[in-house]
Amino acid sequence: MGNVKCNDIFIFENALYYIYIYVIHIILTFVMSKMYYISMNTSTISTRDIQRKYKEIFEQVRQTKKPAVVMSQKEPQVAIVSLDDLDELQKLRRRNSARALLELAGEVHSLLKDENLPSDLSARHNYYLWEEDADTR
Repeated sequence: MGNVKCNDIFIFENALYYIYIYVIHIILTFVMSKMYYISMNTSTISTRDIQRKYKEIFEQVRQTKKPAVVMSQKEPQVAIVSLDDLDELQKLRRRNSARALLELAGEVHSLLKDENLPSDLSARHNYYLWEEDADTR
């Protein structure tokens, strides 16, 4: 690179500063657009609205498929979602649970790969866990 003058360092630092500002601008734009998307696709209602207009709110969620977030003292408490969205959420949870179980099974398998387990472990697991045979119960 050769000799670097003081002026060159100043220009380099300025360039880094502007790149930094530009990256922050991009990130903030992305976050704000996500927040806008969320706010455009949900409605917020108060607990008092639920008490007074629950049938209307349920019908609105059912027809528009837009969730409603119930607020109490400016804090979100629960969300009212359509049955289709609830079904999708439950499917996602089941998939994530199954994935977590498979990961756990893989970890246990790798932990026990060098262990010598008894050949009758499946049949006599109660004996090995609690020192009682299935026949004695």
